[in-house]
Amino acid sequence: CSRAADAESLGSAEVQDIAIISEAKWLQSEHEQAYRQLIRYSRLLYAYQHNRRFAWGITVCGTVVRVVLFTHDFIFASASMDVRRSEGRTEFIQFIVALSYCDESQLGFDTTVTWCPTAQLWTIECSDFNSENGATVKYYARDPVLVAERKFGRHTRGFKASLDPSTVDTPDTFIKDAWPYASQELADTSRDELQIIRNIQDTLQARGESTAGCVAAVHGGIVKFDAGTGEMVNDSTNAIIDPVLREVATAISAKTAMSEANEDEAYGDGESKEADIRFRVHRRIAIQPVGRPLYTFDSPYALIIILADAMEAHTRILKTCGYLHRDLSINNIMGLV
Repeated sequence: CSRAADAESLGSAEVQDIAIISEAKWLQSEHEQAYRQLIRYSRLLYAYQHNRRFAWGITVCGTVVRVVLFTHDFIFASASMDVRRSEGRTEFIQFIVALSYCDESQLGFDTTVTWCPTAQLWTIECSDFNSENGATVKYYARDPVLVAERKFGRHTRGFKASLDPSTVDTPDTFIKDAWPYASQELADTSRDELQIIRNIQDTLQARGESTAGCVAAVHGGIVKFDAGTGEMVNDSTNAIIDPVLREVATAISAKTAMSEANEDEAYGDGESKEADIRFRVHRRIAIQPVGRPLYTFDSPYALIIILADAMEAHTRILKTCGYLHRDLSINNIMGLV
């Protein structure tokens, strides 16, 4: 419940220890300001907690308490719990008790990405798509080179990683972790980046074409986690927003979310409609080789060669495989030394 200026100046070490964000105001009429402040705090959580899936928040305005859930597209708030009233105190106590029984996944953390403080590295589990029993492999990485700084959206993170912790500082694999939109029918892989990369590799090799300039997927798939029953479930929008929440939660003002987030994506009209909640799935992909961003090259000649190679590779992929990359930028064209 720190003041805004104090909270937003916290370093990564302090933010990494936060489980639930909260904001307190003296007056009940200040609930809108409290919501806005929680939105700012949520951005800090995603930026500094590299295993954060979603976030919980609490506002206390006068004697009224509300519980807030931050998802990738919407913000949901509970009904008001006025602790001056018996029913309000009962509801709040029930929430606190239920919260105390939550495991890490229910608090919003990704249990497949863990921090080792002694070795100062992340352990990242990645699906082995060649395994028939759903096995995973462990990668090791320092802090991500791409962090999830936005309040809403895919929350893409990127790690340079290695299968051997002793070579974590000379990584040979790039791990992309994101929450893209997907079809509820997971068998539809038309938008699955992992499947597209594998299709490109297989098609080029089958037709005797060069795979130069193309990345290769070595591991990846939908992230799964233990739901508390020993059963591994797909991490998705449905794993966050359960049927009970769909019935009782109400999205707070879409205007507030949009003005604070300044995002390109739509957040609905402020009502909690199941149709408005687009389905996302948590995917992780390990690709090779590891390239360097364009801005790290000083030579204009090297830049010209890299861009020419990239254009040639994309032309080859379009003509041979039928895929057109529609989001080329300086952030996803990499150069190899």
